[in-house]
This record gives sequence, structure tokens and C-alpha cells, in this order.
Amino acid sequence: MNRLPKLLPLFIAAIFFAGCKRYYTVNVAADPKVLNLYTWSDYFPKSVLDDFTKQTGIKINTTNYATNEQLISKLTAGVSDYDVVVPSDYAVQILILDKRLLPLDRSQLPNFKNLDAKLLALPYDKPNGFSIPVFWGT
Repeated sequence: MNRLPKLLPLFIAAIFFAGCKRYYTVNVAADPKVLNLYTWSDYFPKSVLDDFTKQTGIKINTTNYATNEQLISKLTAGVSDYDVVVPSDYAVQILILDKRLLPLDRSQLPNFKNLDAKLLALPYDKPNGFSIPVFWGT
């Protein structure tokens, strides 16, 4: 039996509440019971998001994009109402250089130490100061 569907809500909760704060730099959300997520299509099944809301009381507004270029274009145009964005590797580097991401507060990420070291310190964010691995695979 695949344990991923059962563990994914906990993983998402860990990311959202482990001090990631806002990845994007402007317009901090006024409502702490709402999280605005900008992600790839089909990355987070509706059932996972619903379970997260049920367990935490936090509603997730999801906006999807089809390409990293679409994400980068929207964020660099000044659209800034997202709490968490899920770009791919090279897009993270572009957003860091453009100062579109806030640094992570690692003191609020107690489970960072449990991440696979092979997925950390990658060229696009060597110190993992702005990103953490969420999904990995081919």
C-alpha cells in the first residue's frame, strides 16, 4: 500500500507551518486562516487540500500554472497575493535574483534536518535560504 497519500497532508502542513512564512515579498495575507498557493496543475489532489483544511481550519486557495515561465511572468509583473509558490529549480534561482522570494527562517523549520541531504544545497539555492525540496522524481 502506498503511504504517500496519507503522509502528504502532514508533509504539506509541515511546509506551510514550519516557518516558511511567505515566499513572495509583498502583500502579506490579512487572514491567517487562508493560504494562497500558486502551484503546478495536479500537484496537490483536492482530497489532500480538503484534509489539510479539515485538520488545521486553514482554507487553501489554489491557483495553477502550466509553465515556470508563466509563474515567473506573473510574479515579476507584480502579482503578489501568494503565500507559497512551487517553482522548479531554475525558476527558484530567477526569483531569488529578482528578489521575489523572502528568505526562509530556518529556526522555524525544525524538520529541515530530516530532509535528504542529496536534495539540498543545489546550485539554484546552495544554502537553501529561499527554498526547500517538496517533490522529487522523474
